[in-house]
Amino acid sequence: MKNWVLAFGLMSVLFLSACTSAATEEILTVNNEVSDMLDEQGVESDEVIAKMYNQNTLEDVEQLNETELQPLLDEIEAIMTSTTVETEEAQDLYELRQQFYDQFVLVTDLQIEYAKARVDPAVSEEEFFKIEEELDAQLTAYNESMTTFQEEMEVLAEEHDIIFEED
Repeated sequence: MKNWVLAFGLMSVLFLSACTSAATEEILTVNNEVSDMLDEQGVESDEVIAKMYNQNTLEDVEQLNETELQPLLDEIEAIMTSTTVETEEAQDLYELRQQFYDQFVLVTDLQIEYAKARVDPAVSEEEFFKIEEELDAQLTAYNESMTTFQEEMEVLAEEHDIIFEED
């Protein structure tokens, strides 16, 4: 998931709107929640996971998971579960956001499992490669869900006169 910034170019963009309808406000809120997740906690969680991959003992991996990664994941969960939408226009985007978040959780859980499996002598080579294959498959699904969200955001931005302005 090191491609947070590259794979999700919309996230480094400010969103301005020519109108302030309820639907537009909800669309912006949903998008900004994903932006916050990816730009802040997402990057930090990638860094912690990278550190986990470089540990030599299961205890070190578990300690990083508990002390550094889980608090970040709790923050991400708070961001991603804090809003509901009422307008029909924002509902599809909200549902895509939820699918994207669910995929993020699945991938992160697999990354933790992978980091542990790398240093756990009780994990066989065959089990390790199964985890690795599943992680690769879920990363692909994660990237697809990110792309789908991004495409829907672009459609809604056009429909609601939301203007993208570079930082």
